[in-house]
Amino acid sequence: MREIHTPSQVEGCVVDEAQHALFIGEENKGIWRFDAKPNASTEGKLIIKAEGDLVADVEGISLYQGANIHGKKQELLVVSSQGNNSYLLYQAEAPYAQVGRFRIGVNLNGMANGAAQKALSESVEKAFVLWMKGLKA
Repeated sequence: MREIHTPSQVEGCVVDEAQHALFIGEENKGIWRFDAKPNASTEGKLIIKAEGDLVADVEGISLYQGANIHGKKQELLVVSSQGNNSYLLYQAEAPYAQVGRFRIGVNLNGMANGAAQKALSESVEKAFVLWMKGLKA
């Protein structure tokens, strides 16, 4: 076991086992990547800054495996940008380019989109799959 730190509050994390990567969403800074191997360094790298479409505060983060974009399969980081109530899609490998952005037009019992992420997961997944199919065209 090891301890890793970020400069401010962590809001979410996800592991990509295939590339031994731990991605951490830090509320005010952006997305960090750490080596997930047990004996790896505790130093991370800020790979996506909270700027442009990614507006602090950064909330949840998840991994969409096997996305098909323009005929190429790849893993994507799905990041909740609470500052502008949207979700951003980034490549889960360098150069970590942004490949999409979407919003959910639902307000579940007054919860912000970031807080409603789990409650809406099934409908979001269906909508996301339909949206991704549109990218293949």
